[in-house]
Amino acid sequence: MKSTACPAGIARRTETYAELEASARGVSAPGVTTAAVTGLVLRGVKVLTPALTPAAVHLLALLVEHVHGDDRWRLGRLRVVPSNARLAAMMGTCGRGIRRLLSLLEANHWIVRRYTASNRRSRPQAGIDLAPVAARLADLREAVVWVAEEGREARRHADGERPDGRTDQSALEDNLSP
Repeated sequence: MKSTACPAGIARRTETYAELEASARGVSAPGVTTAAVTGLVLRGVKVLTPALTPAAVHLLALLVEHVHGDDRWRLGRLRVVPSNARLAAMMGTCGRGIRRLLSLLEANHWIVRRYTASNRRSRPQAGIDLAPVAARLADLREAVVWVAEEGREARRHADGERPDGRTDQSALEDNLSP
């Protein structure tokens, strides 16, 4: 992951930051709830972005849970302003670990870190923008469907490998019979 040079005190951005910022403009997600998006994130992000660590996926889910009110998804008001200290306490890690994970999420186009002119993120006009998550909801849904299909296929395959050729349910019923 290459970073572009930046003035002192400003977060480093990847070379694709301009593309990420453009894709996050004017995005909304009508008809979804925070709980539904959290579930999609937890089940589908790792499929779409295998480079993310489990801690990064967990942090993304925590950030999504900071979107209070389902109307915010519909209106595209997806900036959240939790402090690094709060996120670190929730994750059981340090502030540096949170900064590293936020950078990883931004580099993989899941969030946009927004800062004020004084390099603060904890102001209403700044914060962590989750518009990229809203923009990728269709991809997340497809990933979750793919994971479910793979699970069903694996169960069918496992059932077919039984030495007696029977399903687990019929073997269970035989064992329960007197």
